[in-house]
Amino acid sequence: MIIEILSNNDGYIYLQKDDNTNIRHYKDKIVSHEIIDSINIYAVKDLCNTINLSDSDNSMLEFKCKHGINIQYSSLNLLPSENWHELIDCWSCHDNEFANVKNLRIKVRPNGILLSSFFILINSCDLPICCQVQEPTHVKKIWLNNLQGVNHKKLIFFYLATYFNSNSVYIFQYEGKIYEIKLFYTCKCLIYEDKKYFNVMKIGIKEKHNIYFDDTKMKETINEYYIKLIYESILHINIKILDYQTGFIYY
Repeated sequence: MIIEILSNNDGYIYLQKDDNTNIRHYKDKIVSHEIIDSINIYAVKDLCNTINLSDSDNSMLEFKCKHGINIQYSSLNLLPSENWHELIDCWSCHDNEFANVKNLRIKVRPNGILLSSFFILINSCDLPICCQVQEPTHVKKIWLNNLQGVNHKKLIFFYLATYFNSNSVYIFQYEGKIYEIKLFYTCKCLIYEDKKYFNVMKIGIKEKHNIYFDDTKMKETINEYYIKLIYESILHINIKILDYQTGFIYY
């Protein structure tokens, strides 16, 4: 059973046809009931939700190397978002005025970290001794799945939430197939099996056919580990909306 809670505390209960979970304590709050693709859907009013879910992500400010040693730093700055150079062209009065900016080499401050959605850039000399290389001036790119103590599902959630602030769909390639994810809305959800509340995005996903998709640029900012995690993190509810298979992404 999955309970979806909307911002006004109304919501929906999703129950598989063979799910015998007792919902008698919601009986007086059920507004309607329908069955779609063998899923019982109950529209429910005034769901009690007193749990405050924080969107803070302070855990991502602490990094440990693959050996479990803390990575010490004195400054942390975010790397520009994807396709940032296109924004520069939009702001400029002249075509390709800042074209050479794209060819500049990123420098990391001493004892500093540059943070992207799924990796960090750090000077090799600032890494713990166990991870240092022979070239102390070398800037090292470390994917976050190679560090310890990272909440990868939370990374995925915030990455997609930020992406959907300025994009309508997210397209990616996984195991040779191309998929499109569309955000319907964000809400809160009770995953009954875990008996926990989660921040969730209600999304739709569908396979795309007969389109060309070049993921060369994408691979610079997200690796196969996180692509796989995006695909596998979707909690499907086996209901179609606008040709999309619906589900939730949560942390």
